[in-house]
Amino acid sequence: MPCGEDYDAAAVESDHAVVVFVIVHDYAGPLPSYSIRPGGTVPVGVVCQTPAYSRDVPVHLVRPLGDRAVLEDFHGVVLPLSPPMPLPPAP
Repeated sequence: MPCGEDYDAAAVESDHAVVVFVIVHDYAGPLPSYSIRPGGTVPVGVVCQTPAYSRDVPVHLVRPLGDRAVLEDFHGVVLPLSPPMPLPPAP
């Protein structure tokens, strides 16, 4: 995203929970560019009109989430899922 930061995500999984880590990268736009803040650049001609908008970042799991909890990475609290993930079919 030329106006700030790009994001990647990684997951740590167990049989009972998944913790998703969001990895933030400062945008290093194509040259020529000008500085907007220390460490950030915006390509010439780009106008930033939608700061702090919502974005999706794919996270690849080794197996489906199923009924495992998704935990917040700093405090370890369970995060609500929206929409709730369907449970796998009973065997």
